[in-house]
Formats: sequence, C-alpha cells, structure tokens
Amino acid sequence: MRTADFCAFTRKLAQQIAMGTAPGRDMLCAAVITPLNKAKGGIRPIAVGDLFFRLCGKLVLAAARTDKALLPVQLGVGSRGGCEPLTRLGERIVSGEITHFSTFTFLDARNAYGIMCRRRIATAVKDFCPDLYRAAKWKYNEPSQLFVIGNDGVEIIQSSQGLHQGCPFSALFFSAAARPFLVDLQKELGEGALVTGYIDDIPIFSQEPGTLKKVIDFMEAARADGIDYGIQLNEGKCVEKTVDEVRTEGLEMLGTMLGGTEARRTFLTTKIDQQQKILSNLQLLLGQDAYLLLRLCTQHNLRHLLRILPSEDLQELWARHDFNLRQQLQIIRGINQFEGRHDQDLFALPLTLGGFGVPRFQDIQPHARGAMTEATDEMIEVRFGIGVDGFRVIRVEEEDPDGGEQRADEAAPAKRLTSQSRRCHKMYEVKQEQLIETLPLIQVAAVLEHGSRLGCAWAFAIPFDKKHTLSERDMQACFRMRSLVATATTCAKCTQPTQHGHDDVCRHRLQRRTLRHDFIKNQVGQALGRVPGTTMIIEPPVKCEGKDRRTDLRVSGPGAPGGGVVDYDLTFISMGAASMLKRTIGAKAMKKQQEDGKRAAAEWCIREELGSAARAKDKIYKKWVPSAFTPLVWSLGGYEHAEVTRTMEHWAVIIPSFSHILQVASISLLR
Repeated sequence: MRTADFCAFTRKLAQQIAMGTAPGRDMLCAAVITPLNKAKGGIRPIAVGDLFFRLCGKLVLAAARTDKALLPVQLGVGSRGGCEPLTRLGERIVSGEITHFSTFTFLDARNAYGIMCRRRIATAVKDFCPDLYRAAKWKYNEPSQLFVIGNDGVEIIQSSQGLHQGCPFSALFFSAAARPFLVDLQKELGEGALVTGYIDDIPIFSQEPGTLKKVIDFMEAARADGIDYGIQLNEGKCVEKTVDEVRTEGLEMLGTMLGGTEARRTFLTTKIDQQQKILSNLQLLLGQDAYLLLRLCTQHNLRHLLRILPSEDLQELWARHDFNLRQQLQIIRGINQFEGRHDQDLFALPLTLGGFGVPRFQDIQPHARGAMTEATDEMIEVRFGIGVDGFRVIRVEEEDPDGGEQRADEAAPAKRLTSQSRRCHKMYEVKQEQLIETLPLIQVAAVLEHGSRLGCAWAFAIPFDKKHTLSERDMQACFRMRSLVATATTCAKCTQPTQHGHDDVCRHRLQRRTLRHDFIKNQVGQALGRVPGTTMIIEPPVKCEGKDRRTDLRVSGPGAPGGGVVDYDLTFISMGAASMLKRTIGAKAMKKQQEDGKRAAAEWCIREELGSAARAKDKIYKKWVPSAFTPLVWSLGGYEHAEVTRTMEHWAVIIPSFSHILQVASISLLR
C-alpha cells in the first residue's frame, strides 16, 4: 500500500470524491448491512461500505476545512478527548466542585442516523461545511444499495433516507444537521442551562428541575409550527435526575457511571463480569489466535473506563480484572497454570521493552485519569465557558468580524499537555529498570533481545498461512522464554543444568540452525529481488585461500546502500552460548555493571558477542570478496549488530513488504 502507484490511485480517487465526480458510484457507495444486537434489546444495523471509499473518505475529511462546522459544545467529531469533557463536567458537578448546575437531563434520539432527512443534511452541509457539499451530494443525493446477507441468500435494499453508520462522513454530517436544533433549544432553555451534544447524544446541564418537560414541550411546539429538526426523542429513554439523586442512585452517561461509590462499584463489577465471560472463550482458540485477540482487542474493551470512570476507590476491582488477563496469558503458556516469578512485570511491559503488551489496569489508572483531567478541565473552561468561579453561555449565534462564527477555543493560549502515552512510557521505563535490577545479566540480555525489532515482530503476525503460523508448542515455548520461565532445572537431553537459552546450544537436541538460516536468507533475497532495478544472487561463489566458499547474498543496484555491489552473510548466534555465559560473569562485565548499571553491562555483553561474530566473518570473507562485504549478525532473540541496523534502515525504505519479512523471520527464529 506504500507503493507510488497505489498512493497516486488513492489521491486521485479522493480528489474525485471531493469534487463529486468519482466513477463507479454504485459500487463505491454500496454497503453490506451487519446487524448488531443492542445492549438493551433491538438491532443496530451497521453499513460497512467499500474499503476504498472509506479510506478516501477519511482523506477528504482530513483535507476539508471543518473547524467552523460545529458548535463549541458539540463533541465527538474532530474534538480532543471524545466524550471525556462531558463526563468530566458531570463528575465535577456531582463532586460539588462546580455548583452552577443542579439537574442532569439526558436526551435519547430514536434511530438518529436513520431518520434524519437528507434534505436537512444537504442544507446543513452547504451552510456549515461547504467544502464537503459536492462529496455529500455524490454520496447521498441518490439511493445506494445495501446488501443483507443471510442463510436464504442476499437481499438488496435501496437506501434513500438518513446516513450510514459505517460512512466516514456520517458523524460530521449528522452533527451539522443537528446544530440548528441545539442552537434553538439553548435559546429556549435560556442561560440557566447548558445544551451540549456528542453526535446523537444530547446531555443538558441545568440549574433547576423540569428541563425534560421543557424540551418535550419545545419539540411539540416546533412540530405544531411545521418545524422539523430531523430528531425524534425516545421519551422512554430520556432521563432527568437531580444532583442529589445522581449521588445516591447513579447515572449512566456516555459509557460511564456518575454517582457514589456503590453505584460505580456495581457498574464496574458488571462490566468486569461481562469481560470475564469473553476472556473465558479465548481458551477455545489456538494460542496464537487467543493472544492476538487478547492483546489487540479484548484487553482494550474496558480501557476507556480508566479515563472516564472515577475509580480511585475501586482498585480491588481493577486488581481482579488484571488477574483475569494474567490468567489467560498463563493458559497460553502451558497446561499447568502457575504464577511465574516475573509474570506481573513481564506480562504488563510493552513488547518493545521485552514484555507481552497486556498492561495492568492498576498501573495505568492514575496516569489515565491524570491525563484526562488535565486535558478536559481546560476544555470545559474554554469550550463551555465553565469555571469554578462562574458560568457563561457560549453565544454561538454571534459572528466574528471576519464573518465566521467565533469558537470559544480560538483565542485560548496553547498549553502543552502531558499525554497518557507519555506518562505511561515513563512508568514502563521505571518498571523495566526495577525488573532488570532483580535479574542476572544473562536474563537481562534476554529481556533486551525480546524488545528488539525482530524479537517482537512475531506478535503482529496474522496466522493466515504456514509462514505466519505458530503451533501450540511454539507458542508455549515462546511464552516460557519471554516470561523467563525454565521448563526444568536439568536438561532431559544432555542432563546438564539448564540456563536461559540452553535449548539453542544443547547438542543433543534436534536443531534447526541451517533450516532457519536458509529460510530467512531466501525470504530476504526474494524481497530484494522484487525491488525494481535490483540484481540479486543467492549464495554467490567466493574463492577463499583456494577453498570454495559462498556468501549468502550479492546485491547490486538500489537494494545495496549507495547503489553499488555488496555481498552479505547472515549469521544467527545464541545468547546461551558458552562464550556469552563466560562474558556475562567476566571482570569487564562486572566493572561495567558497577559503573553504569545492569542494562549497560548486558548491552555491552550482547554487542561484544555480536561484534565478535561479525569480525570472524570479516576475517573469512572481506579480502576475498570482489565487492564490498557486510556481515549481518543477529542474536536468536532478534538483537541486531550495528551493521544490521544500518542495512535494515535502507531496506525498510525500498522493500514494500518489509513488515512481512520481519514477521516471517521473527517466527522462524522462534520455531
């Protein structure tokens, strides 16, 4: 997808969509309907559109000028933090920090995307985001086909009303169409209320009860006057509660719970119980599939609550959820589930720091809350005009001298915020250092290996073919190595004491050295051979002191740095080798450890071991190879020699499938 031809195609199609002239509209605007069950009953139809349209639609949105399209109080489209400013505002009202409001009203719109009139959408897009008018006309001016796939075949439905929930334009277009309703409703309720919007959810904060009745009366009066805002309220789901009622009973709002400890405890317990049922189903899958789903999907299901749910007093529930996640990793590691000495630390560390990438929620919670409150408290004051000392209604209908509407945040000074990612990264670095201080040097080297580029590439491979698939035994061995768990104190093959990396050097075990080396060599050679203008020779002959030898690859053209001719020889060495074990307990390593710490000492040991292997290759080939010669040396855990790093940086630019090469090489090293 990074090729010049594909980028040119995508750019051209995005330009045509923006101009409303893109060909193949019937195909690009068609969608497959996916029915999803709602949490409280009913079906939510999601229209999953064409991949190219969704990709290009996002590009069109990114390029269009939409900063004046919505009100300052409308969130969810291009606003930082999503719904967090609204939930944080509610939280501060309940806690008594903000005393200007005494009532919460939450409006629920019935089938909001589906019943919004396209004529109203067209008017709103023309008025508030005219840059997208042609794209909107191209997409929604004519009916499009929706495919319902069932057991009885395929049924085609013509879509001529509302918006598609899978369309990249839908959230913006709906919010723009709802804007006049929010403006008129704010005028009706007056300065004693604040009307906000999160796409199709409308929270209202007011100073006195009775807001819901006023809203219903306002809607009925509008209908009587022939005004159609395109929004129908589901009165059975609309809620109004006073602050005191929220403190005692709780209020579920935008995916979180406002209220006292017991209400929040019940809410979070229910969520964790639901996740436990999902986690238990992972045991039905193969290890690689289970780990991919756990790391990339399942563990994220409750991550948003770390930010928007006040849970400082609910730490025991997060500890329970952390145990459930850790247990699933232990199940993948082997039949006998047990707690490894370093499980809590290694399971939680990111992959690039030698861990498993399944963080502990207890560790993240204070950093997530800190980042959220820092960002949203500023937005509440700037966007909503609410501070501890007072409240002012944002006058959205007034225009600035330049003719555009003045957004409340335009004049705000820029403030550098500390993101959750930056906060957590510092925390993980500290935790890794604390872990390293408890390990012997040989295991510190293993942790550093596991965090290398090749050391963690396997974790991103989708098992769609044999080259990308790890067997159950492979996964168990991988998890045991990565969590620094030894299978036994004595090797069953050679009866020698086992240390980390012993399996790679035990002469009595079946080894895959040649098979592994040749597979990676061929994969790299084939990838370089596909680079235009590159000539590739695998195993070219070299005369060395009268002996016939061969390097692994001879590359000429763009595939070689500088465009010349370079011979490469690939070598993979074990950090469990006797030379490495001897190096880690040597005087130089001990001195390095005392002066610079264990990490620096382990890195020095690895670099020296890799450098020794590289120098040995240089000694054999350099004066006999007719071209330039570069030894490429890795540890079996994936740590790179300096020459490898420089070469890989060049190859990453010219090989379109470079991530694929990394993944298959990483998997081959694990087997």
